[in-house]
Amino acid sequence: VLVPNHVNLINDINIISIYWLYDDGGVTILIGYLLTLSPKWKQHKIRVMALDCLGFDDCNKLVCLMNKLRINCEIVSVKNNDIDIDQNMNDNDHENDINFPISEFADEKLKKYKYVGKCIERHSSSSSLCIITLPFPRQDYKWWEYQQIIQSLTPRSCPSVFVRGNQEQMLCYTL
Repeated sequence: VLVPNHVNLINDINIISIYWLYDDGGVTILIGYLLTLSPKWKQHKIRVMALDCLGFDDCNKLVCLMNKLRINCEIVSVKNNDIDIDQNMNDNDHENDINFPISEFADEKLKKYKYVGKCIERHSSSSSLCIITLPFPRQDYKWWEYQQIIQSLTPRSCPSVFVRGNQEQMLCYTL
């Protein structure tokens, strides 16, 4: 089911929100699906958040993929204009007490991840769980830069799990 970005979902209390930020082989979505098979999470619905800033502007492909895989989920399109991009994009929401210099490479990535983090916070504030693709820890990052990226993506309003696949297909279907 594809939900337009302007629709507010009334009851998020039994929702597992999945932010599939990169194609990790499908393990991020697979974890959410497997959780719904357990008794504790059986009543929860899966909601896959499609952020168009990450290339999910055509949600029809994502809908087709979920149908082929027979994963019952709701796909929510999140448009760039859902979050005020200029509003405090350089804020220090998650910075720790130690100030380390941020490289130019990490600064550009951090701006992107802060935006995605604001989307996660806004759209999953009352979800039961957020499952988020863990960004790859590049060699170009210093440890404090990578820490800030993870902190930027972590919602304060709900429990979250970061998952990193190995880019090998975990979800398969046959024609």
